[in-house]
Amino acid sequence: MSWSEARTILHSEDPFHLHQLGAEARTVRVRDRDLYMIVYDDVNMTNPDRILWTIVHELGHVLLGHLVDFEATALSRGGLSRTEYSVLEIEAHRFAAEVLAPAAFFRSQPYIGNKELRLICGISEEAANKQYNYLQTLQYAPPTSYEGKLEHNFLGSLYKRYGEMLYDGIRRIWGRPGYKKYVSLSRKCPHCYAFNTIPEATYCIFCGERLEPDYDGYSVRDMEAERTRIADTPGRNPVIFYVRRKKHDHGKYPEYQLFCSRCLNDDITPDTKYCRICGQPLHNMCRKEHKRLPAAARFCPDCGSPAVFQEVYAIAESRLDRLAKYKDNERWIEHPYWEYVKLTAAQRDNVALASVLFYSKAFVNDDNNLLILVTNAKAVRIVKQLNDAIFDIVDQYDAQQHPVMGVYSINAI
Repeated sequence: MSWSEARTILHSEDPFHLHQLGAEARTVRVRDRDLYMIVYDDVNMTNPDRILWTIVHELGHVLLGHLVDFEATALSRGGLSRTEYSVLEIEAHRFAAEVLAPAAFFRSQPYIGNKELRLICGISEEAANKQYNYLQTLQYAPPTSYEGKLEHNFLGSLYKRYGEMLYDGIRRIWGRPGYKKYVSLSRKCPHCYAFNTIPEATYCIFCGERLEPDYDGYSVRDMEAERTRIADTPGRNPVIFYVRRKKHDHGKYPEYQLFCSRCLNDDITPDTKYCRICGQPLHNMCRKEHKRLPAAARFCPDCGSPAVFQEVYAIAESRLDRLAKYKDNERWIEHPYWEYVKLTAAQRDNVALASVLFYSKAFVNDDNNLLILVTNAKAVRIVKQLNDAIFDIVDQYDAQQHPVMGVYSINAI
């Protein structure tokens, strides 16, 4: 509870002597009831991120047994030596870092730096820097089952809501010292409300309009009202194709598609410029300036001109929209971690499977059978051929194994 709440509940002028000791929080163990009470300072500490970290830090002392193993911690840590107290604080700090920004999950996300870590996890800049440096020491550590479970639960959400997570983090720290260096990491387009994560972009990569609104003629009050309206309007997370980065390519945006997003051909190499089957370009370019663009761009971030991928993204969104709007049987439950299955197929370099699952949706029926909905007959055939690979991913972390898999084309329904 907060210090202000504790004053009323505990009938104390300074609960746990928090202000007297100058502490951010204190935890007391009520021995005869096996009860723990945490009080944090809500008067001198108003940053919600700092408050969250402090509470989790105190929970670390409880769950790590510090208040049991070290009796002096029950009411006052003054009975501990400097070394003992330091060790307990380090352990509690590591606990808080792993709860709020688990290394087992983020070490396998190479595109997330210390700034992104702070915004997504809601931790301080100092904590984010320390955890990011710790992540670098784990690059060659073998994966664990715990790591896999975290990816199973959260990887799909991170992929689909990445820009939104960054934007929410920026809003959370808005106005605080140093916030401006984070603003460009995710900006919401004032026209289409899509989240743009290219810091140097002048134009929205999803609609081609300028990212900075034209406030010419606005009063200060009207300008702030318009900014608030844009910020409060629900944002969009447009679909982004799976890509790989060219090795030893130091140019800007060295990305190419993992498979053809139009015809699903997976016979692709880093130097393949066009799909061998349908002719679709596999490297995104600005149609006006003929320069390389990020794979997510429908429009050039520098000039706002259409990108080569604009047309195929329209096709992709139409297919995914059909899947999203499919009215499933009332007894079918949508598979909650299907995005993880799709991403894992790509991470395991099973490109044939990743290509057909990109446009797919999955359900589980009353008999716990897995039912997969795809967009065409070719995808049905390939999914059936690769059913063992699908079960290898799905059954690893699902609560119950699925006895049967059914595959259907949305065109045949």
